[in-house]
Amino acid sequence: MGDPASGGVGSRVRFVAQFLVRTLEYTYEVREIEPGSRLVMSTSQGPFPMETIYLWEDAGEGVTRMTLRNRACRFRCAVGAVPDARCAAPTQPI
Repeated sequence: MGDPASGGVGSRVRFVAQFLVRTLEYTYEVREIEPGSRLVMSTSQGPFPMETIYLWEDAGEGVTRMTLRNRACRFRCAVGAVPDARCAAPTQPI
C-alpha cells in the first residue's frame, strides 16, 4: 500500500450524503487506481458495505465519458482482499 495521504491506494475519503431525511456518513478506502481510466473505492466504515467504481473514457474530440457504478455488498468485504463472490456479482439479489 502507498502513503494514505498521497491520494493513492490505501487513502481514505470521508463522504457525507443526504438521503430522504437521513444523513449518511461513509469512509471509503481507495482499492485500485488506473490513472485517467479507473478508480475503485469501497466503504471501510458506514451504514452498509458498498463498492464505487469510476470509469473514464474518450468519447470524441474534447469529450470524456464518465461512468459511475455503485454495488452494495451483502457482506462487508475486507479492504485489500479479493471480494466475496456476492460482492463481485452486481446482478445477484441482496
